Amino acid sequence: MKVNIVKRDGNIFTYYQNAEIPFSIEYRKEGDAKDWAPATVSIEMYERHFPNVKPISSAEAGLSGKNLYRELTSFGFEEVYKKQTMYERTLYRLSDLQDFGKEMEAMVKLVYDNPTEGRKKLETMVNPEATNKNEIIDSYYNAIVDAKKYLVNLGNVYINDYSGHSDDENSVTGKKITSKMSLNVNFKREGTDDKAKLKAYKEAGISKETLKTTWGGRYDDRWFVDLEIVFKNNNWYINNAAKAPEKFN
Repeated sequence: MKVNIVKRDGNIFTYYQNAEIPFSIEYRKEGDAKDWAPATVSIEMYERHFPNVKPISSAEAGLSGKNLYRELTSFGFEEVYKKQTMYERTLYRLSDLQDFGKEMEAMVKLVYDNPTEGRKKLETMVNPEATNKNEIIDSYYNAIVDAKKYLVNLGNVYINDYSGHSDDENSVTGKKITSKMSLNVNFKREGTDDKAKLKAYKEAGISKETLKTTWGGRYDDRWFVDLEIVFKNNNWYINNAAKAPEKFN
């Protein structure tokens, strides 16, 4: 039998298309039923059975982490056999939340490098139903753009401390589901006594007082944001505004 097989490692999906694997079906009649129906299906899914099939990524298969082939264990033999139907899985699991965290990290870097495109990305990540949506967007965007304006470099950006989250399928009932995570951004600006660099700092809008009291404009601080993440319409979203970092100027 040739089938499509999906191998999952966290949220990394690898596909084997038209992989030939051994399987057996036991048919049974139930009660007064006229026809025999498959009662059990046994499949050995070991890679050694299809060594000549090259694995491909989800993108190469034309799928995404959301849209997957229907699975035998979840949908049954009749829904899978000789069919290529797909379904949209629910993205509430911790691995999906961690993927959203990676998106957050990438978004911060994108806003710093390309504010126009970064803001577009940020807008898609904020709860569309939040009453203060614009305030939330501005709180993240302005902090990052201001850092660059005042010649502060973007250091490490990372998400940690995933808490308040459960992988319990029964928790997905259409009600508001929230989780917590922490955004950490390291901002750094070199202090200097070089006249040319000090002039550049002044022209960027850094105050004389800052230049005098911070060893020539030195800035070294971590922006720490406690994030509230909400799960709505099968997506995770930012649901709270960020507290601004220490003033860069």
